Amino acid sequence: MEAIEEMTSRIKSFSVDSCPRGNQGYKRVLLQLFGFMGHGKSSFINTCKYVLEDGEYRNHIRSDKEGDGGARTVSRISYPLTDTLILVDNRGCPTMNDYETGEIFAQLANLLPLDEAVEWSKGFRLQERIVEAEKTVQSSDFIFPIFVFSVKYGLSREMIPDLKKLLEFARDLTEIFPVVVLTHKTHGNFLDVMTKFENMGAEQIFALENFTQEDQVKTKGRHENVLKIFSEVLTEIQFRMERMGDPVALRENRKIKVLKFLYERDMQIKEMEMQIKGLLTIAICYRTEIEAETHRWIKEILERQFNEIIRKTHSININEHNENISRCDVAILYHYEEENATNSTKVNKLLRDPEWEPLFANFGKKQILLVIDNVMDSGKKVKKKIYRNSIVKKRAEKILLFSNKEASAIRNGRSGNHTKLGKLEEFLKKGRIQRIKNSSSLVTHGTPLPRPSQSIWDLAFSWAAIFPRRLDRQVLSESFIPLAATATATVLSTSRTHSPGKSL
Repeated sequence: MEAIEEMTSRIKSFSVDSCPRGNQGYKRVLLQLFGFMGHGKSSFINTCKYVLEDGEYRNHIRSDKEGDGGARTVSRISYPLTDTLILVDNRGCPTMNDYETGEIFAQLANLLPLDEAVEWSKGFRLQERIVEAEKTVQSSDFIFPIFVFSVKYGLSREMIPDLKKLLEFARDLTEIFPVVVLTHKTHGNFLDVMTKFENMGAEQIFALENFTQEDQVKTKGRHENVLKIFSEVLTEIQFRMERMGDPVALRENRKIKVLKFLYERDMQIKEMEMQIKGLLTIAICYRTEIEAETHRWIKEILERQFNEIIRKTHSININEHNENISRCDVAILYHYEEENATNSTKVNKLLRDPEWEPLFANFGKKQILLVIDNVMDSGKKVKKKIYRNSIVKKRAEKILLFSNKEASAIRNGRSGNHTKLGKLEEFLKKGRIQRIKNSSSLVTHGTPLPRPSQSIWDLAFSWAAIFPRRLDRQVLSESFIPLAATATATVLSTSRTHSPGKSL
């Protein structure tokens, strides 16, 4: 029992003032819990207070809502353990998507106030809350991350990449790799879960069975398990305090990291929205310095007249490495004919040029439009003859010939209903349809999915009618697939037994 008394005394008497280099501007330690919903964070707080106070078991949790499994926390609530150590309960994350992890990172960076509701803020709302909290958040709070995970739910391989990124970013913010507390240790494959967290880089992993109203018998082992967690936490805090700088400066650095994450998250969300709309990203590929200038009229026309189809256009010199080429949906192979005349022989020579191999390596025939500019005769007869006698039909979906006069008229808005612009639009619309099909059939691994909104359900059912194929909902990731495709897969995987508004 001596070890229990020593650990208890050390925990209760700990102060940041007693650290080797003093408090360095810190006054208290916030033991910030985070994790999935229903994994035992609130029960862990009851367990810790039960052990340290060593009195009768009480439920200390101030729950906000009633869920299917009982009381549910939706606020970030503080529970003092000692004068220095504060346990902070948290709203559980249903999916660990970027909205939820953004909130967690803002907490771990000490950018949000205690004892307020936790929001999965969308749009610019989280940034607004960070600004609003400037006057109330204390830089003197030392944030210590604790990740709570229930063994009974298991840890699938699909979840590991996202969890690893989460834990590593939490480490980068706090300069402490989150302590992992595994709850319900006898209700699943504890060794498997522990090994997976070790492989993710977790340095301190503890397993326990939380005390509850129904199971509050204190055994020496259960009592010691809880005290050991805090003993290791104090050792880690003392180690970090020897290496900490100015609290205000550190908090500002963390703020920059979080704001950068939020910016990148918002860019990704916009990308997803564009995917839902089926908007195209187009590569206009050329080879020569002259073409670098002469192709610009096509780029301008695409961005001006087809902005309801096109999201972005990239001008790409095929002789230079450009990673954007792999991000495009369709490509325009642009050639400026300096001699003002073209024929099938010239076109064959053009398309067989090894310089174009990067283009053909990234795009299939149906994704390529061949545009030959500055020809004297751009009529249908010349085009048909080239198409019949060249390898165009093997390398490109269409060929468009433009004379200098036509290009000038289109560029200056005098083209009217130019048939070649109609052909260009037809090519783009086919590319858009293929873009939507590709989005609907993407399958990747990730964390559990949220329930789709009504509008997404409506879109999903319309997609299901077009693409009648079954997809596995469990291996779709909200973070990487358009939400509409996610909803489609959800509808199909449940054989349409659920209707909008019902829980999945």
